Amino acid sequence: MFNWYFASGDLEFFWADKIQSLSWLPNVFRRDLGFGFDTLLSLWLEYPFRLLIKILSTVGLSWFVIEKLLWLAVFAIAVYSSHKLTKSWIAPIIYAANTYIVLLFTGGQLGVAFAYALAPLVLFTFTQKNVIGNGLWFALLVACDLRIAYLILGAIMLYYVVEKKSNYVFPLFQSLGVAASVHLYWILPTILASRGTASLGEQFTNPGMLKFLSFADFSHALSLLHPNWPENLFGKIYFLQPEFLVIPIVAFAALLFRDKKIRFFALLALIGVFFAKGVNGPFGGVFSWMFTHVPGFVMFRDPTKFYILSAIGYSVLIPFVLKKLNKPVFYILFAFFWICTLRGIHIVTAELPREYRELKNMLSADTVPSRTLWIPQKENFAFYSDTHPIVTATDAAAIDPSVKYVIVPIDVAHRIFLNNYAFDPSIRARLVAQLTAVFPRNTSFSDLAVFENPNFTTMRVAVPADANRQQNLANIGVGISAGFLVLWSLWLFFTRSSL
Repeated sequence: MFNWYFASGDLEFFWADKIQSLSWLPNVFRRDLGFGFDTLLSLWLEYPFRLLIKILSTVGLSWFVIEKLLWLAVFAIAVYSSHKLTKSWIAPIIYAANTYIVLLFTGGQLGVAFAYALAPLVLFTFTQKNVIGNGLWFALLVACDLRIAYLILGAIMLYYVVEKKSNYVFPLFQSLGVAASVHLYWILPTILASRGTASLGEQFTNPGMLKFLSFADFSHALSLLHPNWPENLFGKIYFLQPEFLVIPIVAFAALLFRDKKIRFFALLALIGVFFAKGVNGPFGGVFSWMFTHVPGFVMFRDPTKFYILSAIGYSVLIPFVLKKLNKPVFYILFAFFWICTLRGIHIVTAELPREYRELKNMLSADTVPSRTLWIPQKENFAFYSDTHPIVTATDAAAIDPSVKYVIVPIDVAHRIFLNNYAFDPSIRARLVAQLTAVFPRNTSFSDLAVFENPNFTTMRVAVPADANRQQNLANIGVGISAGFLVLWSLWLFFTRSSL
């Protein structure tokens, strides 16, 4: 019944063998990726996510079930979170069913989706003075996505300025201290043993990439229309659908009522619109300047993360307008309109292909350490491990001797072999023919193209000198983090019980 998977997204497929091999402690240096990969810069998400999967698997759930439960949780939390902030029944429709969150779903961006779902709830909690509780909620948001946490922190500070709540600033920093204490498993090694931001790579820190990655123009951002809607093909920008312009018109009509209660959300929505377009006009140079000069802004090489601020703002502004109109017919018309905006949704599911299971069994049985090279890239169902790390490349011009298997994926979701954004099987056929002329092919596979490198030599993994120190600090940090988590939870329990 559950033997199918959302195949088109980036979310990794977790084989049972893979889950069993996951550590209960943070894994700073991963041997199963490429020639060894330092995960320190993403450990804030990687460790809690893999720990959650291991816990759910330990109680008997397969990855097919876990994946669906996680996505169900995303949308359930988004509904509850947006309702908690707005106290409106129509706000969850706006917040939990728009083009941005739907494309997070079809794109397999589970961590960002969880952060998106939690964001209104975290924003709401910081309108109250509860240092410990606020800190724990913010810690959870950071564990889902550090970038979204950064944006929501900015939104919280903006709220305090707009609403003139200067007496909330000190409790805010106390709450951030609580959140930091829960995240020492990555903060300690980052501060004491990090090799610096140079390890981010040029593609992450080069301002020149911003123009390429600024997919949304002002009209798309204003209309809460993701530029890749509906197919979610990277780089394919669709024309603006004019009916989406109704959304900002209705939302900013709230300003006509001159109600101080919505001024913060109107400003938040405008900020989201302005930055979601990246370096595109008007005033695109502001984003470029902030990317270079504002600490932490380098995380937003993908400007569409700012859609979350617009989504929160619109989720308050639109229900406010409908309430002021005070006619049930307007609610009905808007709900019907909103449902129509989601037409053309493109979700790809697939059953686990038999040959991917056979490849996994073959690699598990091969105990000689070697790398697998996937050309031009891996598919979600690709199996890899510490014994058989995965490497990707666009061609096989210079194969490392540690590569034993060269594999061309099936492309189940039709997202790899594209010609002008359309699947073209002839591209794969030509690639397979080129490799067949160079390497002997394993005839046990027909759909997968599996080749063996006759010049293979046993793989060696070079562990960086500072990796062990980072790992030790992460292990110490997770112990301290767990202690603080228990302490703060008990504090909340007993202080609430005494009220």
